[in-house]
Amino acid sequence: MLRHDGSHFWALVEAGVEPVAAGVPNCRIVMIDITERKYFEEAHLENELRLSEVIDLSSAGYFCIDRAGCFQRVNSAWLRLHGYDSPDEVIGRHFLMVQVEDDQQAAQRFVDRMFAGVAIPSNGLFSRRCKDGSIGFHTFSVRPFMQRGEIVGLEGFIIDCTDQQRIEVVREFLAKTSSGVHDEPFFNTLARFLAQNLDMDFVCIDRLEGDGLHARTVAVWGDGHFEDNSTYALTDTPCGEVVVKTICCFPANVCQLFPRDQVLQEMRAESYIGVTLFGHTGRPIGLIACVGRGPLVNRSLAEAIMTLVAVRAAGEMERLEAETALRESEEKYRTLFREMLEGCALHEIICDAEGHPVDYRFLAVNPAFERLTGLKGEEITGRTVLEVLPDIEPFWIETYGKVALSGEPASFEHYSTDLKKYFEVTAFQPTQNQFSCILEDITERKRAEEERINLETQLHQAQKMESVGRLAGGVAHDFNNMLGVILGHACLVLMEMAPSHPYHANLEEIRKATERSADLTRQLLVFARKQAIAPITLDMNSTVAGMLKMLQRLIGENIDLTWHPRDGLWAVKVDQSQIDQILANLCVNARDAITDVGRITIETENCTLDEGFCALHAGSIPGEYVRLTVCDNGCGMDKETQDQIFDPFFTTKGVGKGTGLGLSMVYGAVKQNNGYIDVYSEPGQGTTFTIYLPRHVDESANVSAAGPNMTPTGGQEIILVVEDEPTLLKMTSKMLENQGYTVIQAGSPDTAILLAGEHAGEIQLLVTDVVMPDMNGRDLANTLLSRFPNMKRVYMSGYTADVIAPHGVLEEGVHFIQKPFTVTDLAAKVREALDG
Repeated sequence: MLRHDGSHFWALVEAGVEPVAAGVPNCRIVMIDITERKYFEEAHLENELRLSEVIDLSSAGYFCIDRAGCFQRVNSAWLRLHGYDSPDEVIGRHFLMVQVEDDQQAAQRFVDRMFAGVAIPSNGLFSRRCKDGSIGFHTFSVRPFMQRGEIVGLEGFIIDCTDQQRIEVVREFLAKTSSGVHDEPFFNTLARFLAQNLDMDFVCIDRLEGDGLHARTVAVWGDGHFEDNSTYALTDTPCGEVVVKTICCFPANVCQLFPRDQVLQEMRAESYIGVTLFGHTGRPIGLIACVGRGPLVNRSLAEAIMTLVAVRAAGEMERLEAETALRESEEKYRTLFREMLEGCALHEIICDAEGHPVDYRFLAVNPAFERLTGLKGEEITGRTVLEVLPDIEPFWIETYGKVALSGEPASFEHYSTDLKKYFEVTAFQPTQNQFSCILEDITERKRAEEERINLETQLHQAQKMESVGRLAGGVAHDFNNMLGVILGHACLVLMEMAPSHPYHANLEEIRKATERSADLTRQLLVFARKQAIAPITLDMNSTVAGMLKMLQRLIGENIDLTWHPRDGLWAVKVDQSQIDQILANLCVNARDAITDVGRITIETENCTLDEGFCALHAGSIPGEYVRLTVCDNGCGMDKETQDQIFDPFFTTKGVGKGTGLGLSMVYGAVKQNNGYIDVYSEPGQGTTFTIYLPRHVDESANVSAAGPNMTPTGGQEIILVVEDEPTLLKMTSKMLENQGYTVIQAGSPDTAILLAGEHAGEIQLLVTDVVMPDMNGRDLANTLLSRFPNMKRVYMSGYTADVIAPHGVLEEGVHFIQKPFTVTDLAAKVREALDG
């Protein structure tokens, strides 16, 4: 029993003695002063509490384990270093729970020896396994925990040095990679290393572009693999912030800070750290950027590591840039040397004892030099010019020797009698006792000067033929006007004259002769290229048959013209004048290839071009075609001539005998109609031109062929006729009035505008000449359309002069009638326009 009297502590102890009688105990109470001991116990307890507070407040981690190896106590610093929130997660659990697997056996042996009383130093660096699985590093001190002279546990402190260890790992990595141990590129290794050591999901190492606004990645590591390099804009990205700073860090919310950065948005980034790479001059040359999907926990460590690797990375980038620049420069000059069209050779001059040049050695030659000279590089490199060309003129050695020794360049022209070529030679000194020479083949330039004179002659000839063409077109136009009057009046009289009338047959001959004359003027317009192109569906056999007489007159009586049409020929859609032009040009070329007598054969046939044919004949397209063949037994052509026959201005004829445009016109006409032309010829065996025109399938269309036409019915509409030729104006008006139309006549555009303005009602149709003084027919029509917007138009002319047919091709919906025309032609065209 314990008693306290205010100043002392007393312990009451019962002490046993001899019994006074049987069954009667005899005892006494002894009181012992334990005040001193009690004060000591209280002081010890107070010290224990104070020590416990010190341990809890310590930045070093404290631990205590029992003999079973289980934790009995840990402080808050220990919990923080291991990532635990409460001692309850640790107390009672074995200490191996925080040991890295590879270190657990060694740790257990260490503890066993400590419990055995063996003094073991605890110096060095040790690893630990944290709650989240990460590994930290620390140093520690440990001692036995004694009770009553026995070791009942172990206690100690750990001091964290994870950051220092990670930085040391970075140092070792940089030292290792600088020695060239790794097989993969340095920046790839660095990108993966940073991702792993900074726990980042995406790392890119970039080279800044010259504009300072873009960067080009040199290594990209993302989500465990390397990605392709690319160029990106720095604007609106955290990398743009890095460039203007040394280091830039956004531990959290980076995605919200840079909403326009597509990469950050796609990966839902949370943290970012980047560092600028500076060159030796202080100029920014690149950057390293690390991005994570989680927040950056240890900013100071990340910044320390990034700063450390930036120095090494900048040096490596400068080295690679220098190597790349050198490699590109060397490759550029190698490519220039290899690909330049001029021949280039590098030589070393050889001098005698007195320093006079006596020879030179081939060091290198490019393919162009081989091609121009016929000398092969592998055969002459290392050999001297006297070994290769023993008969070379001393001029070359003297000239080149002066260049190699003095450094003064030389340039001159030289004609090689062996190669039959002109060369322009430039020689210069790349280094002492060496010279390079550049050979340019100027043979074509020399020939071009000669050909220029020939070309000017051809141009003058072409200009002359163009002038003749314009003259022919003008003559044909005026002639057509006169023919139109004759033909029109003949038709009008024949319409009112009975066939039994004595003059009927004479008038019929006049009509036929006029139509034949019109055919001649049409051919004249084809020659002048003034004929409007209006593709129609036609029968090729009928078209060719209608030209045979004209073609026979064109080639002469000494050449037999044979015609072999095939029955059942498919229809084609093409302008008849183009067929006339094609046949006329081909027959004229065939005629000129025949000496004295010969034969020209024209054939037609249906055919189908398949994939196999088209694969062997460039420019052809599979499909159904009408084949037109023109064959002669003339002198034929060689392959070189065949390759040029469709070139403009190419001709094998003498001066004044051809413009060189005939076959070009044929080729253009065929291509304009989506056709294909082929030529086969052998010298002395003749020539065959084969033209394929696409089959035209149109059930609603009538195939144009030779044959009588019925006069279409007339009408009651009001027609304004404008023609500056009075006789033609009267004749055209008379034709239309006989068809029942009301006609307003105007001899000029001004009169037409005046009469149209005075007319009270509508004018349904304008029939106007194309070429007139002061105003052409198209402009007149446009003027009248402002008042009569529904007025239809028919243009008539001897030729179009490109007024209503740009480039000679009639636009869809344009109604045109060629002078001269018959009553039937005019009536049909008018009705077509009004009903269209």
